Amino acid sequence: MNQSSNSWLFGRQLRFRFSLRGLFIFLLILSLPLGWLGRHIIRSRQETAFAASVSQAGGEVRFDYNAAGPAFPADQPKGPWLLRQAFGQNLFSYVCSADLSRVKNPNAFETSLGQMATMDTLSLPAGPLSDELIESIARLPNLSELTLNGSSITPTQMRRLATDNSILALNLSGAAAADGVLKQLHHFRHLPNVTITAGATTDQGLKALSQVDSIFTLEIRGMPAVTNSGFRYLTRLPNLRALQISGTQITEDCVSDLAQMTQLQLAEISPGNLKHQYRNLQMFRLDTLEPIDDPYPQLSRWDCGVPENIQCIRCVRVEKNLIRLDFWDQPYETK
Repeated sequence: MNQSSNSWLFGRQLRFRFSLRGLFIFLLILSLPLGWLGRHIIRSRQETAFAASVSQAGGEVRFDYNAAGPAFPADQPKGPWLLRQAFGQNLFSYVCSADLSRVKNPNAFETSLGQMATMDTLSLPAGPLSDELIESIARLPNLSELTLNGSSITPTQMRRLATDNSILALNLSGAAAADGVLKQLHHFRHLPNVTITAGATTDQGLKALSQVDSIFTLEIRGMPAVTNSGFRYLTRLPNLRALQISGTQITEDCVSDLAQMTQLQLAEISPGNLKHQYRNLQMFRLDTLEPIDDPYPQLSRWDCGVPENIQCIRCVRVEKNLIRLDFWDQPYETK
């Protein structure tokens, strides 16, 4: 009888032990999706609150389902409808961009902005920016495009932003395009796209840009203090492929400098709002700098390469209000 009782007690203890182990395993398995869902809920609430506060301050925040802009129809937020109804419409959606260009005090978002880990586009307004805000921006891991609309950023702050290796496009206007700020751009590891607009940039600013070897496209607008001397510095950019300039003092004398920029594929220079016109209206071959008549009026777009009897020549056409780089087909001269 005692042996039977002991066996019964042992079996009961064993079943209890295995039941407890099974409970632990069940709770562990259950905790994984709950933890994943909990992280989404916390992030979603932070981003939704950020979007609401920015909107109330006069700005705009876009999520991934409406990131294309008002001209395009918005998609539906991601994720199951039932979960979105229970925990919020943005549960599985992410903040893509924030436009604070009309916000009076962007520094009020210095903490919440740093929590937007998925943001890739940011615009800031004119006025001073706090060091705390700059620090938050510099830590955004996916920020690829930053626009400073006249922001009074200091050279030290710009150098701090240069430590953000994700920034690929920088749009600077007004005070943000000052020569002292541009001198910090060479600290960026890789900055292929730069636009400077309506600022006090001088030829020294273009000298600073010439040190940013990674620039692939460069746009300069509304810089009346920039002259041919500043343009000459741009010949040092080894990777520059596209160049657009308007509203400067650069004249048709820049043609000789364009001839040195052999890697350039697109260039347009115009006076913009400035009241001057270009002279010596002709077409020039950049390899010889000799004026020529219009070549064959067909751009080289050969899928299998340029034919043997055709040479692709780089030309510059000088018109009254435009200097433009072109590539033209020209038959080889037969002897």
